[in-house]
Amino acid sequence: SSGINAEYGEVTTAQLRKDGPSNRDVVHMNGLAFEGLGKIYVSMGQLENALHMYRYSIEFARSSLGKTDAQIPVLLSDMAFTYQRAGRLEEALEAVNEAVLLAEKNNPMVYQTILCNKATIL
Repeated sequence: SSGINAEYGEVTTAQLRKDGPSNRDVVHMNGLAFEGLGKIYVSMGQLENALHMYRYSIEFARSSLGKTDAQIPVLLSDMAFTYQRAGRLEEALEAVNEAVLLAEKNNPMVYQTILCNKATIL
């Protein structure tokens, strides 16, 4: 199972993927919760768990909100930072490059910030 190992048990993405309301705001809040879990795992130094949450939050956003949702570049940038912290620079560059392309098209408000994030990875 694809799951997150934690001191208090394992949470699988299948458990997080329960059917819920189709209201766009509720779906968006679910995505933010997954992203928040990723940030918590980063702060705890549990980088693999964080990467798992970021991958899932990106998958969730793409399937629930659409491939051009404005939050996806932010999630990719956060994931790139986590890959960098884990010493996985090739994957970090891949994620941040995708984030730059998507931000330029779909979220110009974060475009400059994501470019700066890319510069820190290089």
